[in-house]
Amino acid sequence: MATRIQVGARPGERVELVSLGGGSPLKPGDRGVVTHIGEGEVHVRWDSGATLPVNPFEAHLRVLPAVA
Repeated sequence: MATRIQVGARPGERVELVSLGGGSPLKPGDRGVVTHIGEGEVHVRWDSGATLPVNPFEAHLRVLPAVA
C-alpha cells in the first residue's frame, strides 16, 4: 500500500518517467501504462514495448491526465 501512495498511480493509469537513478534503458519522458504495483516495484508497459518495472523510491513518475 505504501508503494501506491508514494507513486500516486494505479493500474491502468498512464505515467511519464520524470527521473530515474541508475543504469536503466529508460529515459526521462518515456511513457507507459501501469500494469500492477508489486512489492517495492511499479510495473509499467512502456510505449516502447518494454515491460520494465521501476522502483518508486528511485524513480519519479508523473501520472498523466486521462484522455476523454
